[in-house]
Amino acid sequence: MDNKIKISIVFPVILIIILILIANSIHFKGKFSEIEMQTLKFKPSGIMLKQRESAQVSADLKSPIDFTHVGSQGLFPTVALDTLAPQAGGGLSLIVISGKSRMAIIKGVVVKEGDSIDGVKIVRIELDRVLLKDKTTQWLYMEKIK
Repeated sequence: MDNKIKISIVFPVILIIILILIANSIHFKGKFSEIEMQTLKFKPSGIMLKQRESAQVSADLKSPIDFTHVGSQGLFPTVALDTLAPQAGGGLSLIVISGKSRMAIIKGVVVKEGDSIDGVKIVRIELDRVLLKDKTTQWLYMEKIK
């Protein structure tokens, strides 16, 4: 065999062996921090769970929500809203507008814009009237109660 052929066969093999030895001798530092390494080693089986205990509630516990308003002296009606507004012939008896919230009592039912009552959709609630729509469109006005 010719020396050139021997060298062309042996040289790549020797080169690969040298590269493998160099790669094994180099130790790359990980790009993970110590905390990240601990996270990678985490196993859920090592978690110790405590038995749940029942909570003790004292009798004088108060609500964390303050329902009082300025000038209201903390008093709210204890009766249903539709009993406060007397029924006016089964029509519109009360309109409440607070910010973006708009509600009305129609035929004793509390409704808001978008609701339906007796197949009629509540389209809009204004200060003194409610727009109803089914096949036709009509305004329902507040009735005066004597």
